[in-house]
Order: sequence, then structure tokens, then C-alpha cells
Amino acid sequence: MALIKCPICGKEISDKAKVCPNCGLDIIEYNHKLEEARLEAERQERIAEEQKKEEEQKRLKELESKEKCPECGALVDKEVEKCPNCGFPIKEEKERINIELNNTKRKNKKIIIICMSFIILLCICLPFIYAYGNSSEYKKAKDLLENGELYDAKQKFEQLHKYKDSKEMLEAIDVGLEMLPIIRESREGELWFSDDIYIQSIGDIFERSENYEILNPLREQMINSIKSELDYPLSQEYNKYYDDVEYLIGCIEKYTDTKELTSKLKNLQVVELLKNVDENGNYEEVALAINELDEKNDEVQKLCDLYLELYEKYGKFTGEYCTFEFNIVYDWTNLYEEEDEIYFEIINSERRLDNEDKEGDTGCCYSDLSVKGNKMSFLYHDEGSGSKDNKVILKEINGMIQMTINGKKINLDPEPDSEESDDRYNEKEEPYIGMSAYDAEYHCTWGKPTDKNITETEYGKSEQWVYKGYGYLYIEDNEVKTIQK
Repeated sequence: MALIKCPICGKEISDKAKVCPNCGLDIIEYNHKLEEARLEAERQERIAEEQKKEEEQKRLKELESKEKCPECGALVDKEVEKCPNCGFPIKEEKERINIELNNTKRKNKKIIIICMSFIILLCICLPFIYAYGNSSEYKKAKDLLENGELYDAKQKFEQLHKYKDSKEMLEAIDVGLEMLPIIRESREGELWFSDDIYIQSIGDIFERSENYEILNPLREQMINSIKSELDYPLSQEYNKYYDDVEYLIGCIEKYTDTKELTSKLKNLQVVELLKNVDENGNYEEVALAINELDEKNDEVQKLCDLYLELYEKYGKFTGEYCTFEFNIVYDWTNLYEEEDEIYFEIINSERRLDNEDKEGDTGCCYSDLSVKGNKMSFLYHDEGSGSKDNKVILKEINGMIQMTINGKKINLDPEPDSEESDDRYNEKEEPYIGMSAYDAEYHCTWGKPTDKNITETEYGKSEQWVYKGYGYLYIEDNEVKTIQK
């Protein structure tokens, strides 16, 4: 609830009162009359606005039917031929202006037609002009690429963007830029074979270059550079680079004749195998490598023939047995000044035995070296000149070596107590000429001798061994010399 002032007496009354308690004014009726007065005022205002609008429209119509005289400025009807005020020929002037406007429109229309024709013609010719310009630039770019000017060619192809195969040419240039360092570094002798990552990347570059025919000239330069560079490790015999050389030959053999390079490499590889054969003990591997090598130069052929001759004779006996070591040696440094570059070597207790038959008694030497079939024998002494000779016999049986020293069998098995070892060393043999006295007594199918008759003369000692039911064996120098059945 709120208090309001009475509109007549001005006293405060409730806003809910219907009659003023002070002056008796009917508040409801009073408010009704005020509302009617307000509505009437609004209606009169609208009527006045409509009348004003009608008058303005009427005035506008009058003005639209009139125009100013271009001479005196007075308003005259549009249809009059002359101005009633100054006599100016309005109609004649209008006709003259219309004729000039029409002439101007015709001229503009012709200009527009000419411009449109030119624009259409330009649109038709523009692709041909663009194509001609791109074709010329494309040819220049390809010429640059074919001449090896890759950086300039790349710049032009990038400007051509998607014209023809510009994208493919950019890919080819990227491969070509990887080829350039190989070509240039080779010319300067800087293709370092020790850089494995660099070497391996060359094969990948060759493989990717096959996708782009335009790189054929660069690939040819790259091949020639590599072939030239391969002469460096091959001529200097840098064996540590042989694996890289073999890999690079494999990279280029698809594109050029590498027969001479391959032959040269294989010859050097065989020589390298020969240099280390006694250290590695791979005698059979070296023999196979020699036999697989079709083309040998004169020097290698001589070495290979000598090695194969020695391998054929001594190969089955090479290795370490007891305190002995038997090697086929390529003395490429000429350390021992042997007659032949490749020779058979005997070492005992890590001391090299000289060949007494060639060098005389040096006090640590061997003599009477003999190989017959699967048996090798020799005499040796290493206790000074004139010391007692010891006889060593090696026999190869079923891929195993048996060894006797002065008739006593030496157990060479690393596990002598194994059952397999016992079977091998207890294997019996029929007696044969050259059989050791030890084997004749302990490993002969005739069994042990039932009696031994010993005869000594000024020429030496001989023995007759009696085998009941079998016969006789005659022993000299700890070997079977005669068999009597």
C-alpha cells in the first residue's frame, strides 16, 4: 500500500481509496475522465499528422509534374515547349540532350564490346602464353639438370611447381644431390672406406637413382668415381677395406663390367688368407678358396700351387698335438729366409725346429720328414747338436690323429677317460709295414707277442716278435719293417 496526493485538495490519501475523504472527489470517475482526455489528444495528433502527410504528397505530385527552367529557374509544367517566364525553348533543349546522351551510350557500348572482346581473347590466349613460358623454363631446367647444375635446376623446378613432371624432377634432384658428394670426394681421394654408414648409403643411392632415367649420366659418373677409388685399397693392399670394396663392387656390378676388379679383389683375399692361415688354422677353407678362384695372376698362381701341394701332403696333419704344432706357413715377410715362401713348419714346446736336411744340425731341428698315405714320421732333437734323435709318427685314422714318440703312444684326446676315447684308442689294426712298435704290441689284431727275439750287431738292433698262430713281425727303429705270416 502507498499514499498519494488528492488531485483536487492535495491531501494524502490511500492509493486504494475510491473517494477522497477530505474533499469527496470520486477518484475512479476522475481517473476515467483523465484517460478519455489523453486518448482524445492522441487521436487529434494522429489526424493532424495524416493531414500533414496528405498535403506533402499533394505538393510532391505537383512538383513531379513541374521542372525548373534551365535558363531562369522558374517552375514550369514538364509538357510546355517554352518557358512562360523567359521564353527558353525547353522541349527543343531536351531533344538535343537526349540525342547527345544516345550518341554517348552507343560509343560506350562499342567501347564495352571492344573491351569484352579483348578480355575474352586474352583469356583464350593466356593458357597458351603461360604454357609457352613454362615450356621454355622447363626446358632450361632440364638442361641444367642434365648438365649436373642441380642447385640451379632445383630452383627453376620449384618455380614451375606442378607443371608437367616438375615434382618428379625435384625428387630426382634430391637423389642427385646425394650423388654429387660421392663423385666430388672420389675425385679428391676422400672416399673414406672406414666410414661404414657412408659406404652403406651408396647402395641405397644407386637403388633410388634407378627410378629416374635423367640421373643416368650422374650415375655413370658415380660408377666411374667409385671404380677409380677402388684402385686405392686394391693397389695398396689395405686388407681392412676388403669388405667395403666387395660391397661397392656389388653395388656397381649391375651397371658395369667388374670382372677385373672382382678378380683382383679375390686374388688379394686369397693372399690375405694365406698370410694368416697358420694363425687361424683354417687350412681347408683356404684350399677351397683357392680352388674357387678361377683367374689368378702369376704371383698368386705360384703361391696357390705351392700351398695346395703342401696341403695335399701335410694338410691332414696340421694342428697341435701334445707339445707339437704342425703348420703350413706363408712367410710373406721372409722372416726365416726360407727357400720357398710357403713351407711346412714343425714347432715343439713353442720352439721352431729347423730342417736339418737343409740347414744342418742346429741343435733344435728335425730330419727324415716323410709322408706315406695317412702316416707322417720324422726324427727330431732339441737338446743341442749331436743329441739323441726322437722318432715321431702321426697317423690319420677315421679323421682322428694318433701319435707315437719313440714307439710310445701319446693320448691326444682332451677327455681320455671318456667311453668314446677308449673305443678309439683301443681300436685294433692288422699289422702293416711302418706300423709303430707300440701299436704292434698294444693295438694289433694279432694280440701281444708271445716272444721277442732281439739281435744286436754293429749295424744296430733288430727284433723278431713272435705271434703264436699268426706269424712274425720284424722291428727296426721302433717300426715294423717285415711281416712274415
